[in-house]
Amino acid sequence: MNVDEKLGLVQTRWQDTAFFYGTVGNVQATIIRRYTVTVVPNTSGNAVSLRADLKKCPQGGFTIGDTAVRGLCEAIDGVPESFQQDVDALGSKLQQSLAATH
Repeated sequence: MNVDEKLGLVQTRWQDTAFFYGTVGNVQATIIRRYTVTVVPNTSGNAVSLRADLKKCPQGGFTIGDTAVRGLCEAIDGVPESFQQDVDALGSKLQQSLAATH
């Protein structure tokens, strides 16, 4: 996990979801994902945003490091519905957790 307190940023590690999604360079691709949470202090507390960063990478043609992905990966426009449901559920849990601390 990558945490930058000055920027109010938390990022999970990239993870291969094993979800097949099109091709990259004529090779079947899989979606890799990480979550990014940003916390910005404001007058009424903190504004928190959550997003899923998604890429599609050719199977067997990429590696995942501590904070980066190496290989011929491509950004994904939009979010597949099942991934959006995951983001919504995680955002809801985060919102409930923050509300419970106030």
